[in-house]
Amino acid sequence: FYAVAPYSYLGYWVDSTANADGLVLYVQNNDGTKDILFAKASTVGESSGNNVPVEFNFQHILSKVKFSFTNNYDATGSSIRVKNIKINNACGGSYVTLTEDNIQWGPGGDTSVAAPTLNFGMATDAEETADVKENVEVACAYGKTYESQKELLLIPLAVNGGYNVTFDVEVLVGTTVVKTYKHSVNANFTPEAGHSYDIAATISAENINPDGEELDP
Repeated sequence: FYAVAPYSYLGYWVDSTANADGLVLYVQNNDGTKDILFAKASTVGESSGNNVPVEFNFQHILSKVKFSFTNNYDATGSSIRVKNIKINNACGGSYVTLTEDNIQWGPGGDTSVAAPTLNFGMATDAEETADVKENVEVACAYGKTYESQKELLLIPLAVNGGYNVTFDVEVLVGTTVVKTYKHSVNANFTPEAGHSYDIAATISAENINPDGEELDP
């Protein structure tokens, strides 16, 4: 028995019959919000009809990602705000072979599917409620670490050149935004199915300006 949850998994079976190599599923990942789980069970029926229930042990087949930003910019009276956190070149679709003991993606994504942009929102205090995270822009004080509003899901494949991550860093003096810096960096890693990742960055006077000019506190 093979099972995929949820039923509306944004994909389709490539091979509809069970075999020793498992089943092949085509998966699309449009916005990173739909988790996908897989299970296989080798229960054998009895001719008497007195059969036991099929027990499934589900496992995640995607990778979960979030971002953390630490403010190390120690200018007096200043804080930072990180907004518009995005991965711009996530894999849009790929084939995965599913067996009881292994999840094999790839080796490459479907190049005919446009790469989705995954929008993680802004960096917020992890202890705040969901309503505050969703509706209020917050500033990160010196020495504090804030996390992206959302944890989103990736098809776990390496991207040539790395995942392109963009975000804006606003510098505030008091409550006034005095400067906005737009960052674009590549995170070169290969996510694994069923794993969670926290991509961390420390913002300081040395790197807050992507043009390389160090800020004078």
